Amino acid sequence: MLTERAGMRGQADIARRANISGSTAASAIRGERLPTWDTTKAIVEACGESVPEWQNDWVTTWEKAERAGQSPPKCPLELLDAAQDPRQAPITAPVPPRVLTLEEPVPADEPHAPDEHEKESRTRQRSRLRPTLRRIGQIATAIAVVVTAGVAIRVMAEQRTQPPAPDCDAIGVAYTGVAAHRVHRQAWLDAYAAHGGRSTLGCPDPRPEQGLVHDWGPGLSQDLELNGTPARLMSIDPDTVIVVSGDFYRGYTEPHWNLAARRLGYPQAPPFPCGDARVVLLTRGEYEPGALVTTPNGRYVWFPRAAWRVYLQRGGPAGPLGRPLNDLGADIDGEIGFEHGGTIVVEAGTARFVPVTGASSVPAQHTDTDLRCH
Repeated sequence: MLTERAGMRGQADIARRANISGSTAASAIRGERLPTWDTTKAIVEACGESVPEWQNDWVTTWEKAERAGQSPPKCPLELLDAAQDPRQAPITAPVPPRVLTLEEPVPADEPHAPDEHEKESRTRQRSRLRPTLRRIGQIATAIAVVVTAGVAIRVMAEQRTQPPAPDCDAIGVAYTGVAAHRVHRQAWLDAYAAHGGRSTLGCPDPRPEQGLVHDWGPGLSQDLELNGTPARLMSIDPDTVIVVSGDFYRGYTEPHWNLAARRLGYPQAPPFPCGDARVVLLTRGEYEPGALVTTPNGRYVWFPRAAWRVYLQRGGPAGPLGRPLNDLGADIDGEIGFEHGGTIVVEAGTARFVPVTGASSVPAQHTDTDLRCH
């Protein structure tokens, strides 16, 4: 594998050395869809490989995906020009179809010469056929003109709508295809400014599909970066934008990477204190309701629905179990230990509490699952 030959270890190392976001690196190396050329080029250059050679391979793969109707990312025009793609040839006016007229001879296959009656009958048939043939020719010509014009308009529209690389003033600017009513830009600007703006969070990722407000899972997201440190703006509601940065960003993104939004869902609000921990409630994910809860060293641990329910029944972050000590990992199943003893075991979508062997007391189980942060 390209990254293995370059000595890269894991998605985080690839993202750091290629100067791309973690979610972008994860998506690229999973191979579920063709990454953008910018992403591919960044990884190839970071690995010290030949860019022209990989460029040709990328264009070939893009053409196959385009023909298969797989909706690959947009191919830069300069790559198509370099590959002499026939789709970039100038559009010429269609050649009108040839229309059969009465003056043209009609091939005869009769074994004998027609008599006068047959000649008269054929003349009448041709007279009736003439308007029909001309009409067919006119319709075919009109269709060819409309199709050609439609292709030209579509090509020009795509060229006009291709967004430029976002800069630091592009906070809250939507990517192509994101409906305007879903993005209340002032909410994005306010959230960005409230967390320190450019000096703290940096600027949007230079790739439009990442650095502009785009669809990710059940909501909208915008990737930011400051000197190689990633951050993210996320919104499940047009009037609410949550800043995800630092330990919050790492706990949310890892180890699920590009699947994080789909699995975890989106944060309902910024992190808030609960007991000695900080908590982020999550919604609209595959395992909702869930939450992120900090460990004693400040890392965020994800609790999917089943584990979160059992944790709340035992008092939650402010209860006798205290804060979690570890996360479940990418497989979701596993064990979460707690600072004051005990473990929650998650397996096949269910969870159960296992007390410490020989413990003198076991935290009581409550029937309600309300979060109490007294």
